[in-house]
Amino acid sequence: MRHEFKEFTFKGMIYFLLTTGALLMLLPFIWMVVTSFKLPSEVQQWPPTFTSKNFSSWRRVKVKASKGSRTNIDFEHMSLEEFLSLSSMGKSEEAENKLLITVDDDMPIRGKMTLYLLDENGKAASYIPPLTPDKEREIFEEIKAKMEGCPAQYKKPIENAISVANNDLYSLFADLFTYFRDSKNAFFSRNFFIERVNDILNRIERNGKHYEMKFIANPLLRVKDSDTSTVKRQKQFITSRLNAAFSYIREKTPVLQEKLTRYKKIFKGIEFTPGELRDIHGYLEEYLDAIRIDNEMVREETGEEAPYARGILRVYSLRFLSDLEAILKMIDLYSWFTAKFNGLRTSHLSTDEIVFRYQTEKEIKTALSVRLNTLPMKPYVRDKITDVFNKSSVSSFITDLLDTMNSDIKTALMGVLSDNSKVIKVFNEFRSVISKKKDIDDILKDYDIARRGKLRKVFYRMSDYMNTINEINTIYTDIKNRAKILEKPEEVKNVWVRSSGSIEISFKKGIHPISFMTAKPRMNVRFSPSEVFKNIFQNYVDAWNAAPFGRYFLNSIFVALSTTILEIIFASMAAFAFAKIRFFGRDVIFLILLSTMMVPGEIFLIPNYITLTKFGWIDTYYALIVPWTTSVFAIFLMRQYFMTLPDELYDAAKIDGCSKWRFLWRIAVPLSKPIISTAALLKFIGSWNAFLWVLIMTKSPEMRTIPVGLQNFSSEAGTVYNQLMAASTFSLLPIMILFLFAQKQLIRGIARTGLR
Repeated sequence: MRHEFKEFTFKGMIYFLLTTGALLMLLPFIWMVVTSFKLPSEVQQWPPTFTSKNFSSWRRVKVKASKGSRTNIDFEHMSLEEFLSLSSMGKSEEAENKLLITVDDDMPIRGKMTLYLLDENGKAASYIPPLTPDKEREIFEEIKAKMEGCPAQYKKPIENAISVANNDLYSLFADLFTYFRDSKNAFFSRNFFIERVNDILNRIERNGKHYEMKFIANPLLRVKDSDTSTVKRQKQFITSRLNAAFSYIREKTPVLQEKLTRYKKIFKGIEFTPGELRDIHGYLEEYLDAIRIDNEMVREETGEEAPYARGILRVYSLRFLSDLEAILKMIDLYSWFTAKFNGLRTSHLSTDEIVFRYQTEKEIKTALSVRLNTLPMKPYVRDKITDVFNKSSVSSFITDLLDTMNSDIKTALMGVLSDNSKVIKVFNEFRSVISKKKDIDDILKDYDIARRGKLRKVFYRMSDYMNTINEINTIYTDIKNRAKILEKPEEVKNVWVRSSGSIEISFKKGIHPISFMTAKPRMNVRFSPSEVFKNIFQNYVDAWNAAPFGRYFLNSIFVALSTTILEIIFASMAAFAFAKIRFFGRDVIFLILLSTMMVPGEIFLIPNYITLTKFGWIDTYYALIVPWTTSVFAIFLMRQYFMTLPDELYDAAKIDGCSKWRFLWRIAVPLSKPIISTAALLKFIGSWNAFLWVLIMTKSPEMRTIPVGLQNFSSEAGTVYNQLMAASTFSLLPIMILFLFAQKQLIRGIARTGLR
């Protein structure tokens, strides 16, 4: 019984260790697969989870109201060619004002989105109803007059905001909100404001150490026998008050700084909430009241002013009071400004929900077709654009237009200049002239009259193209990003959704989006079953499209198959020679070959690179295949197996007239299928996963294999881990499938080689 228990315990430990080891070995692979399904924000989440929102049919998206947008040209998502052609043309249509909702989360790329525009109480957001010009002017002047009371050290930015607004009330609201809270370095930005106040408190504390004795022991405050009773009381009061103030500064400044630092650490948003500002105002006001001493206080205490102490009290005010008073004044101004703004928002949206989705490609193309038909353009330009539009997809339309324009114009220039270098030079000069609106005669003055006339015609043709494409790009960007609205308040006009992470909302005439800058938006998105499926595998789609992985796969398959087949052929011949053919120095040569396995392969990188450079094989398939067509390990593996074949079989074959070559391929190789399969599988896996050699020997993306292609997801800006893991997963699938089908052959081949 005791023996059985020990045996059971021993087996249990063995199984436990084996299971644990297997799980530990599989854990990186499991993590890779799980990460490949995650959203970008989930990759950075700690502690990591083994689930993803992509599997859910519903999720909440974090959003916030931001400053408005006044442009509808999407430079952010243009290709370099688009940007170079369109960004410098000096022509842009000013779009209507829009409310910008920034997505502080993973932007959904499909699904039915519901955006709630709410106020502080969770009701439909309020807004400023349409105002008459006189009413707008009156409010503008009221705000301007109030802001004139701003402390001198903070006055310049506010004066600039008022000046830039140019009597436009809504522009003034936007500029003042930007200064107070809606920019990175805004006055009431949480971190910057706390640092500013702490710097003031540090300065007060330093001044206290430096000036304490100078103030208290000042001769002007020394009580004299000749002083009147009132003056004596004044000096005693001022000295006593100063002693109390300096003592308070020493004891309470660190306490106050600690309280303020908590507001910096407890992050609830970039700007402060009204309640937080009230608390900070109360702390600073209490501190200021405790250290305050001025002529007004002296008069209240003694019934008379102290003219002899004016200089002392003025210096004390500058060193200890003025900066904090300015901060309190700014808090009061901002509180008044926000109260004024909120007081004007007397109307509410008819409903708080805006339900929308992305347009389908068919909807975008239909809307774009309608707009293109109404756009005035030259007949030859319309013919080209119509032809490109019918052939292109929505996503490539603008790029295809630019390619067509470039090809057409360069062909026309070639007919005039007949020199490719001159064509490129003149093409770039033409584009510069059009974008910067220069005089074309400066470019054409170096050509004869006949060529000048022809080049001028090409120039005007290019100008027509570029101006038309610029207008089309504006229309295209507007339509492509416009959402399909399913439900909305009657006050909302249009909604645009940008995959970069923003939502823009325009309102009916008279309703300015600045009204909603203090709104508290919320957003959620629902997915249909088919959309959930697409979300789950979206990283795989994005990873595949991020680089030419189709070409990478073909390169990997071609290189791996070529090296595998050639290695099996050469290794079979060499192994047969070392196993069955007797020749002088056979064993010594074989030992020399085996010794090369102890030399790290990296040592040969530079000599091999130099050699292949001399051959002119850099960035060719020859460099990826030829150096790897032989392997000492494969020769050793197959030799060991060939040695197990009976010599009698070889002798009998020779007696029957069988040559060495025929014996190898008709008898030895067919009998060695397990070991050949093993060698082939190991070679295929090694070639498929090769990285360093391919990285060194290839320059163009067309020659790269999958392992090198994975570096597309890493850059100086960071690594896109979810797409990298997706690409790694589908790059491993062929190897995994191959191993599953060949694992029996692999195990059988290794077992029969006599290896231990």
